[in-house]
Amino acid sequence: MSPPRTPVGVRLWAKVNGRDEPGDDCWEWMGLRNARGYGRIKVGRSSELVTHRVAWELTNGPIPDGLFVLHHCDNPPCVRPDHLFIGTTAENMADRDAKGRQARGQRQGRARLVESDVRYIRSSTESQRELGRRFAVDRTTIKAVVERSSWRHVP
Repeated sequence: MSPPRTPVGVRLWAKVNGRDEPGDDCWEWMGLRNARGYGRIKVGRSSELVTHRVAWELTNGPIPDGLFVLHHCDNPPCVRPDHLFIGTTAENMADRDAKGRQARGQRQGRARLVESDVRYIRSSTESQRELGRRFAVDRTTIKAVVERSSWRHVP
């Protein structure tokens, strides 16, 4: 029989850097992290949880269904409770947009156009169908560019 596992709270706080330092700097998780930098901690035999959610629950109680634990500091490994807050999907997206963390246009990886294409499309007198053929995109993509429902960040 294996010895009892150390409680998750003890294991979590043991791997946090900065907890004992004065000031309001982040408390960074120093253990395993996922590809996006969020801390991971094993709970039970096979489950892993993100550490900022565990930190929230240890200090504030259960996270209501459908809500997320967000970071004021935008630092994924941070588990400092006063750097965390609860929010909806919409609040998470609004926070992301307000802080400029959303990749837009050609930076987002799936773009088939670049900013110079968008400027050309908006100034062109060609039909949307012709522009679609020229840039190898659907006419609805051209329409969204012209109407500024996409690529809004491009003047």
